[in-house]
Amino acid sequence: MPQMVARRVRVLLVGLLLGVAGVVGPVVRAAAQAEDPPARYIVRLADPPLASYRGGIADLLPTNPRVLGQVKLDVASPASLAYLDYLTRGHRAATAAMAEALGHPVKVIFDYRHAFNGLAVELTPAQADVVRGLPDVADVQPDFERHTLGQGGNPDENDTGSTEETGAGAQWIGAPAIWDGTATGKPGTRGEGVVIGVIDTGINVNHPSFTAKGDDGYQHHNPRGRFYGLCAPLDGAPFCNDKLIGVHDFTATSPLDDNGHGSHTASTAAGNMVSARVSAPTTSFTQEISGVAPHANLISYKACLVIGSCTGVSLVAAVDQAIPDGVDVLNFSIGGGPSDPWRDADAQAFLGARDAGVLAVVAAGNSGPEAGTVGSPAGAPWVLSVGASTHDRLLLSSVAGLAGGATRPPDDIVGTSLTAGYGPALVVYAGDFGDPLCSGAFLPGTFHGEIVICDRGGNARLEKGRNVRLGGAGGMILGNSAADGEATVADAQELPTVAIGFTAGRALKEWVSTGTGHRGTITPTAVGRDPTRADVLAGFSSRGPNSEAPDVLKPDVTAPGVDVLAAVNSANPLAPAQFGVLSGTSMASPHTAGAAALIRALHPDWTPAQVVSVLTSTGHLPGLREDDGVTPADPFDRGSGRIDLVQAARAGLVLGETGGKFRAANPATGGDPATLNLATLSHQSCPGRCAWQREVTNTLPTATTWRISTVAADGLTLTVTPRALRLAPGETAVLTLAADATALPRGQWAFGSVTLTPDTAAPAGTARPGTPAVQHLTVAVLPGGPRAEPTRWPG
Repeated sequence: MPQMVARRVRVLLVGLLLGVAGVVGPVVRAAAQAEDPPARYIVRLADPPLASYRGGIADLLPTNPRVLGQVKLDVASPASLAYLDYLTRGHRAATAAMAEALGHPVKVIFDYRHAFNGLAVELTPAQADVVRGLPDVADVQPDFERHTLGQGGNPDENDTGSTEETGAGAQWIGAPAIWDGTATGKPGTRGEGVVIGVIDTGINVNHPSFTAKGDDGYQHHNPRGRFYGLCAPLDGAPFCNDKLIGVHDFTATSPLDDNGHGSHTASTAAGNMVSARVSAPTTSFTQEISGVAPHANLISYKACLVIGSCTGVSLVAAVDQAIPDGVDVLNFSIGGGPSDPWRDADAQAFLGARDAGVLAVVAAGNSGPEAGTVGSPAGAPWVLSVGASTHDRLLLSSVAGLAGGATRPPDDIVGTSLTAGYGPALVVYAGDFGDPLCSGAFLPGTFHGEIVICDRGGNARLEKGRNVRLGGAGGMILGNSAADGEATVADAQELPTVAIGFTAGRALKEWVSTGTGHRGTITPTAVGRDPTRADVLAGFSSRGPNSEAPDVLKPDVTAPGVDVLAAVNSANPLAPAQFGVLSGTSMASPHTAGAAALIRALHPDWTPAQVVSVLTSTGHLPGLREDDGVTPADPFDRGSGRIDLVQAARAGLVLGETGGKFRAANPATGGDPATLNLATLSHQSCPGRCAWQREVTNTLPTATTWRISTVAADGLTLTVTPRALRLAPGETAVLTLAADATALPRGQWAFGSVTLTPDTAAPAGTARPGTPAVQHLTVAVLPGGPRAEPTRWPG
């Protein structure tokens, strides 16, 4: 009843505004003449979007799936159709009110109703101020820009020229154990029936990674029996098939990928099993590759332009469209700098998507290794954010046969590459020619076939190779800076090149600085496996703490994101398909989206929150290292660990959370993100002692007992009540977890973990089919701050 009264009051206010439009309109028009030209704004309206509506308006039944006891939103139900009609009428009223208040019609660019309730319109800043004061307007936000995250915040992190196998990434995170059922003891799945939406730069529709039949002989089935977007009017349209069941364009160009990034992320998540012929300027090779969920279906949402820039109005439109399309998982290899997720329009759209039963996976950002660099919308508590690490398949090359100089030359130096061999030739340092970073093109004749050492950083890696080639170099050695550590990226350079770590690069330059006649050889690339080089955090991968919500640990997990081979766009969409190799958290995110699709295929009745809780609480921890290859990674580097599908497939405990509680956790309105029922526990201002509560549910078919133990950094004590749980199938229990940080220095984060071991778990290091997995809750505590009461999950 109060909501209906408020609605009537808003209608009266609109009437008053319409009555005074003769006064307001000329004033705004006069002001606008001196203003900047119109720009795009996102106007959020007060009513909840379709996915989030929980009832309360007369004659309109709730549509939120959680209220109805459902996992996914039914956009075609009578209640949904009625509420959509209500929102449409509200949009018309809001548009009319804006037109009357401003004295002219308003250009509407996009209309959002499913995951976000609002409009994208063109306004001047003065007009935006007027619109903010209109009834039913909750917020007006200027359009903003995000970027694809194969290109890092560090200027030398490119989307171009890195090499590694998508299949190797899928293998490293354990996907084959779900494909063949060895993890579960049940029939395997490769994602059949699951639909992954990819918001990106479009898709190469003619690529074999997206054809209706893969090289493994699998004939795809369209689980929806229809096509979406630009395919919908033409059954069997050239853009679509039973694998790629929908394409959309929100950039006013076409749904085709004119960048390559969107095809790469789509094929990493769900590309067919194919034989990829990779050609680089100096070499080529063939590899068998596939996405993590190769039998899942795809819908592409083009919201980014060829340069990798993505506008907020288009991103929100893409998320909003994914809801009526019924996708199960969304991949978003896109982001910007940290900002408030409780206000950002794209983050709010993802919250609506969570309400609709859609799991959003988001790249954490490429601004590492500095602390506090996790971007937006990756910092939102309701998305699964992913950092980038290495896996075990490498393309190796060496700097070999070093001789000359006045001191003993280094032994052969192993690095990464995609290169032909070169040498023996003289080895020189670019710093001796005035440009150690090789940041500018060297004049022709500067070099005469030498192998030139360039320092990494400052400019794009491929640019360095081009610059020394133009100067006459015959090869290049790219040496990491101290900040880059020991993790290298293999590049398809224009001349034979090998990338080496900081320690070896420093030793090499020291040797070159002595005497004369330094000579060496670059060996050709060889494909190999080296588990000791896997699970190293990429230097570019953004780190926590989560600056916008420090009581929510980010990133959530890591996945392979260095040197990933997958589909890209063809220069001509009708030309033969091409493959490319990229690095970035952009590449880690679709590995995780594919992993989420496999878990959803195993458990179609699980909510997004439950899938996220399993992927985080079973993350692989042993051996995860910082980018120096030695220092153990902490939760701000790797979240809860590297995705491990062997364990996630066997997890028995899940945690759930609702969209309403995510909204209520907004710190700006007095909420507490630490109370959210997540599989991580973070406290940015623990006043000596702090506590959390978490609710867990047994999804196993039998009653099971979990023993609970803790480990923590020196000076931090963790306790859990109870110390053991025995839960019947479907039974729920509440854990109370307390941290005593009184022995820790103020201002210094400390970490710990709570381990839940089922009584029927397989021995450590093994994975018997069907045996429940050991799970863990990751803890991060910062002593100090004003909070005096323990934070508790509000139940």
